[in-house]
Amino acid sequence: MTNEYFVHDESTIARNTLARSANVNSAFSSAQAGFDKLPTEAETKGGTINYGPDTGVANAYVVTLPYAPASYFVGLEVWSLALYDNTGASTVNVNGLGVVAIKTLDGGDPAAGGVAGIFGLRHNGTNFSIITPTPAGLAAAAAAAVSAAAALVSELAAADSEEAAAISAAAAAAAAGSGLVTSIEDKSSDYTIVADTDNGKMFICDPTSGDIDLTLPSIAAAGETERYSIMRATAANTLTMIRNGSDTINGVAGNYVVPARAGEIFVMFADDASPDNWIIIAWSQAVADEDFTTKSGSEITTSNKQRAYDIGFTAGYDADGVGEDVAVQEYGWLILTRDITFEDIQAYAETAPTGAAMIFDIKKNGTTIFSTLPEIDATGNADDTNDVISITTAVAGDRISFEITQVGSTIPGNSVMFTLQARLT
Repeated sequence: MTNEYFVHDESTIARNTLARSANVNSAFSSAQAGFDKLPTEAETKGGTINYGPDTGVANAYVVTLPYAPASYFVGLEVWSLALYDNTGASTVNVNGLGVVAIKTLDGGDPAAGGVAGIFGLRHNGTNFSIITPTPAGLAAAAAAAVSAAAALVSELAAADSEEAAAISAAAAAAAAGSGLVTSIEDKSSDYTIVADTDNGKMFICDPTSGDIDLTLPSIAAAGETERYSIMRATAANTLTMIRNGSDTINGVAGNYVVPARAGEIFVMFADDASPDNWIIIAWSQAVADEDFTTKSGSEITTSNKQRAYDIGFTAGYDADGVGEDVAVQEYGWLILTRDITFEDIQAYAETAPTGAAMIFDIKKNGTTIFSTLPEIDATGNADDTNDVISITTAVAGDRISFEITQVGSTIPGNSVMFTLQARLT
């Protein structure tokens, strides 16, 4: 019987044959030598047969396995604990068999932090491929997932707006049923609203053939109980509410252009304050992103309800979601599917940087969008709000990336949440 563990080169002992002690001892010695080649019980149970310590440097790892392979071969698996995180292209030398390149599964060089902590490699006949996820890779994947979720929320909001016409039709019916609207009239050309006669009417305006001007009566003639509802049937051309004399609209001494989206419904109320003022309140639930104006006493308040397209990124979390020190590197990427406008950022670090500020950057197609980069000051947890966005718009197809360009010199900081505040254009 011949194998790598036990070699018995004696002839088979016949029955009733006297066994010589030398032969028996030789067989026992061969059996013991064979068992000595096997892993220990602790190594077998602990799964450390292919694990060896690293004694190399960053980007050049040296691993010594407890059971040295005779040569590199396809499928050879190696595990180790990196003494130093890599900063780029890397190699490994296993049991002195020679230096071999470390590659990602797609054949590229590992990014900074791609070889870190406990790492696993498998030989493919030419190189070693990394077979373990890395903290940097998992953080980037988590950031991409968060960003994708934010984009999905905005996508769903956009889908809702595409149903605006249907919603508005239902809203018009509900308004009529509620007593807010007394009758409905279609308008496709200029019209002068008549005080009292048109009180309570809804005008469904279709500017497809050209701009429409609706001229309001004077509030002095109409009185404070006058009200009208206005709805666009199409987003084409311009629909304008023309004020009468010195009357104002939403406190502005000027005409009011109805936003160019089909299905918008507005309710207009006369207010005989000084000066006389028409209050326009967005009423339809189909409205997704327009200025809403409300009145309390003589106070008029306008708030912007434009559709949010906020994008979130994270940095400084390990594979289990536990905080770890951040590093100078990119942490997230995405491709926009819609046109957006950048408005602001918010950043927060659970563990504050010390010794120096933590500085961030957002790039569009490789170019920073800031003239003053956002940062978290040393010993601070939240951004200092001194950032200045100089590139404010982006379109579908633009590539957005998030990176940390500086960390604390004493304590880098960890567990970072960063949100790019934006809205659909």
